[in-house]
This record gives sequence, C-alpha cells and structure tokens, in this order.
Amino acid sequence: MLRVRSCNRTHAYALRGNFLIAAYQHLCDYPDHAKRQRYYVDHQLGMLHKQFRIYAPDPWLIGQGPSVSDIAEVQRGERFWSLG
Repeated sequence: MLRVRSCNRTHAYALRGNFLIAAYQHLCDYPDHAKRQRYYVDHQLGMLHKQFRIYAPDPWLIGQGPSVSDIAEVQRGERFWSLG
C-alpha cells in the first residue's frame, strides 16, 4: 500500500468518511472548476490528496479495458499501471 499525493486514475476509485464529503463539496464547486477548464475529475480530486491520507494498492488491482479515451480521443489497448 502506497500513500498517494495526486492520483490520476479514477476508473476504480473508492471514497469514504470525511474525504467523501470533502470530495463531493469540491466537485460541486463549479465556479472553481470553470477557472481550470482542462482539469478533469482526476485532477480536481488530486487537489485534495495533499489534505487527506489517500492510499493506493501496489500493484494496482484494476486496469482499463480497450476503448476510445474520453480525454485523448484515441483508441487505447488494455492498460494496467505499475507504481514501482
């Protein structure tokens, strides 16, 4: 298990407790997000990671299947990420 400072892989992401409330309030603050138009939900949540203890398993438990990327707008193959 690794402590995370800014996780940008929200395809398998769990929230609980005080972080769930803070994330909800942060994500509902549209005027703040409008100032950062190229920030996706991953980046928005990453802003909170330094304020909370966020952890990720190593190795990652879940990857992404092949699909067209919503962000890069290109076809991607199956992907898993290594933290080490």
